[in-house]
Amino acid sequence: ALALQQFRRKVHRLHEPFWLIAGHGITGEIVGKRLDALFRRFVAIDTDPIRIDLLELGAYNADVPGLVADARNPEVLGVAGLNNPNCAGVLALTDDEEANLAVVMAARTISPNVPVIARASSVTIKLRMRAAAGPTIIDPFDRFGDHFRIALRAPATEQLTHWLVDEVGAPLPHAIEHLNQGHWILCGFGRFGRELAKDLRGDGLDVRIIDDNPIHPEPDIIRRDLADPDALREAGIESAIGIVAGTDNDITNLSIVVSARMVNPTIFIVARQNQPVNAELFAALDIDLLMQPTAVTAEEAISYLSTPLLHQFLTYVSHQDEAWSAALIARLQEECGEGSPELSRLSVNASEAPALVRWMSAHDVSIGDLLRDPEDRSERLHIVVLMIERDGVLMQMPGDDVQLQLGDRLLLAARERANSALDATLSIDSTTAYVFTGHAVPSSWIGRTLTGRRNPDSTA
Repeated sequence: ALALQQFRRKVHRLHEPFWLIAGHGITGEIVGKRLDALFRRFVAIDTDPIRIDLLELGAYNADVPGLVADARNPEVLGVAGLNNPNCAGVLALTDDEEANLAVVMAARTISPNVPVIARASSVTIKLRMRAAAGPTIIDPFDRFGDHFRIALRAPATEQLTHWLVDEVGAPLPHAIEHLNQGHWILCGFGRFGRELAKDLRGDGLDVRIIDDNPIHPEPDIIRRDLADPDALREAGIESAIGIVAGTDNDITNLSIVVSARMVNPTIFIVARQNQPVNAELFAALDIDLLMQPTAVTAEEAISYLSTPLLHQFLTYVSHQDEAWSAALIARLQEECGEGSPELSRLSVNASEAPALVRWMSAHDVSIGDLLRDPEDRSERLHIVVLMIERDGVLMQMPGDDVQLQLGDRLLLAARERANSALDATLSIDSTTAYVFTGHAVPSSWIGRTLTGRRNPDSTA
């Protein structure tokens, strides 16, 4: 009762937007830490006391209210702030898809206008969620299959996608190249296996399946023990380009990896890791590509949470060719450095850019002019405008000559600390005047009196 009362008070004292995370497991923890890195508040609920205790031990920028409770209980969600006007949204990230469905239903009933992001891979659960006013559903199997297909067809595009959602300063991930020239072996034909087989075959690849007890059998499926070397040979492992160890059992997947390497030491290996405690075992085998449902779910959620514009831009990126993606990677590395850039959103309005809006009332402003360095306008800030949203229309990779308009929303990729320099142009009238004209305008009353110049926003 004391813990509940303390939690209630902490949530009540939140006077800024916050996200309600139902399920503070591995996925919830990853998402929570990224939200904290973005200086966004969140509240966590989990049935495991240890997972809630970790909130006290974590080095967060702000206090995180946490409660040991069942998120399926609507009263618990209400105490956690679901009907609080500052609740920015709900993340249903538990390992129990029925519980996630219950959270979706409760959120739609209690606060129908609050956005909901939910984890689900079951077809039945996804259909029920969509019937409940359609939350954003993250299916880790479906998302991994999409990313893997893109990685085989367009390695640079997949590199770019992962790089943009990674932590600031993260190195560019390695590209998966030359893996669409032969056949693949898929061990395990459950939900993940069926999704991956569909995606690979959709790209015209030959997929051979091994499963000892398939729920959805196929005519050509090899019904043998998944780690049996003879079964692997029957599937043509000696000439296979890659193999997927995709069952829901980590020990089985590790056995498949060992058996495959014994027969074909150079084969490309994709392995599914279900339990975080087995990370050291998978790391010891030097897996080429690891599929972790928790990490895939967290990465997808982060792409929604960082800024809504980012998810829209990533959707656009997924449809681009290799040359386009490689050129953008090169440009971002040149402007923002070798590590992943800092992403931010800029709204051209009086709240976020007061000085800029005042200047735009009498002058045209282009992107190239806006990105001049306020310390030396002959230099350009290390910022790339990835996209502009204007009246619901998206403009990707706009040129420096594009004129800004009031109400525009920009997605920016910047080198560290470049955004703080841009903030001066957006907020300080004297800096705005210098950036656009080259004339230094004194900001103090004494300076303006001595020089006979007025502050740009003065109406006197």
